[in-house]
Amino acid sequence: MCYYVSVKRAKAAAWKSILPAAAFFLLAVALPVTSHAIGVSQPAPEIALKDNSGKLVSLTGLRGKIVVVNFWATWCIGCVQELPQLSGFYDKYQDRNVVVLGITEDSPGEVKALSRTVRISYPILFDTAAKAHRSFEASPLPVTFIIDRTGVIREKIFGSVTEKRLEAAVQKLF
Repeated sequence: MCYYVSVKRAKAAAWKSILPAAAFFLLAVALPVTSHAIGVSQPAPEIALKDNSGKLVSLTGLRGKIVVVNFWATWCIGCVQELPQLSGFYDKYQDRNVVVLGITEDSPGEVKALSRTVRISYPILFDTAAKAHRSFEASPLPVTFIIDRTGVIREKIFGSVTEKRLEAAVQKLF
């Protein structure tokens, strides 16, 4: 009798631990999914962040220009690998009303240390409170947004970008 009672209690305890997860799964499957994810053909969220020289930069202030917004981090290997590609692209297109902005949650000191080994020619904006990251739903890193002259997102690129890939995206907007 003792064995029977302990097995019965063990089964009941197991079900008690599984029930909340099972209920959550059933609700997740049964309820319609409404996505508010920021994406292509939607207006870019407004952001205003300080750059590496302390100047406040806002997307509204860049209307009339094509803007490439790249979310990255110093600890992200793919992000660091794409920095030369972004710099090369920026160097070629900055005179053609194209702006490249790197946005990071890292500190200015971390970016400065990295820039001793990797050339970064475009402005870096510091999002230490992660407001821009949340507004753009910028995850996973790296992720790049191509924004047209009217402030509408035209492309969202996950993973490392190449100069060639950026040129193809921007050429459509000239």
